[in-house]
Amino acid sequence: MEEFPTPESKPENFDQKIETLLSEMDGLRWLYNELNEDEQSMWYDVEMEAECGKNREYACGQLEKFMDFLEKEAKKRKGS
Repeated sequence: MEEFPTPESKPENFDQKIETLLSEMDGLRWLYNELNEDEQSMWYDVEMEAECGKNREYACGQLEKFMDFLEKEAKKRKGS
């Protein structure tokens, strides 16, 4: 019997979450120039995957992980 996707796993839900996360990431754009080259490259890769990648679930997961990293970095830099 065919399994139907759960509401959480529908591509539209990933797209909505990705849009929200990209908007939050844009709010941290000030942090970009303070990152090292590898981190800046990672920013670009994650952003492009989120905008253009075919596997929406993967893109969403990568963006969530990177946002956790950015939020920690922002707290560190604002605190110092």
